[in-house]
Amino acid sequence: MAFKCIEKIGEGGMGCVWKGCDQNRKIVAIKMMSNQLSYNPLYRELFYNEVQALKKMDHPSVVHILGDPYMDEAGNLFLPMEYVDGVNLEKYVLEHGAMSEDDAIRMMIQILDAMQYVHEQGCIHRDIKPANIMVRKDGNVCIIDFGIAKDARVGSSGETVGKVIGTDGYMSPEQANGLNVDLRTDIYSLGCLLYFMFVGEHAIATRGNEYNTIQAILKEEMPLPSSKNKTISPEIDRIFRKAVDKNMTLRFQSAKGFKTALNDIIRRPPNGIPYPLLGPQGGNPEGTKGEKTKESHNFGWAILSLLLPFVGWFLYGVWRDNKPKLASEINIMASIGFSVYVVALLVLLACGVAS
Repeated sequence: MAFKCIEKIGEGGMGCVWKGCDQNRKIVAIKMMSNQLSYNPLYRELFYNEVQALKKMDHPSVVHILGDPYMDEAGNLFLPMEYVDGVNLEKYVLEHGAMSEDDAIRMMIQILDAMQYVHEQGCIHRDIKPANIMVRKDGNVCIIDFGIAKDARVGSSGETVGKVIGTDGYMSPEQANGLNVDLRTDIYSLGCLLYFMFVGEHAIATRGNEYNTIQAILKEEMPLPSSKNKTISPEIDRIFRKAVDKNMTLRFQSAKGFKTALNDIIRRPPNGIPYPLLGPQGGNPEGTKGEKTKESHNFGWAILSLLLPFVGWFLYGVWRDNKPKLASEINIMASIGFSVYVVALLVLLACGVAS
């Protein structure tokens, strides 16, 4: 066997994770599904789903697999994976408390970058939650546990129909209803994740039984983050509400769109007054540049119009005080100065009409 299990570091509903090493003593993580589950075709299919999903991935914020799955003589299934040195986001928030707006946004943008990549590979995670986001010691994140990931290219008659798959509190309404899902299901879960980062609590707490939990997901409105954390801005509330809309057509339609909304908050000036939105979507600053250019031109002409009377007055004084023999020359200079002044005034008036 190329890999050796050293100590158990995690356990879940479909198996456990071991800290281990390879033949070169490199530390790895080894995901194990016990023989009690691996002999069940449904659970075995989920295990291999994760393998197929992760084989497509090559992103620093998505966990890597290090080899093919293998089975021991007892029938236990193993999958060698990258060892992520850190803690999951759930533990991180419980230890450090609710995150500041800036810290939460910057971490969420990392997560959304990774999820956009995952979706571009044709994969839906379907189980985004704090326990499946690892925070490395350097502060970067890593998405783990693709055990119930689904191929986004499966049509409306895909295998998810009729099955309730996901985690309470982060499961979308369409998942709770057993309907088919697409990448917007992950958007909903990401919205719930954002709430947890800001508040330190789950947006929808697990009820006493599965039925009551599903009813809460389908019918109850989630509280806004600002109702639990008064430092949260109205912009965050609006973004959260859009991400977790029960109607998936009204959510952000991609992780990239979600990320853009958060980036707009980061670019907000310190006084909190939004930058002017110019153009159809407010994204192109060319309109602002044009307005500033026009203002600077008008300002220049105004200064020129103030200076020219003094030039004219000076020339008039020279003409009045100098000798008669210079009168004709001074006359010419005064005429030129006066002409320039008149032309400048006409141009200034034209600029005023054009603006």
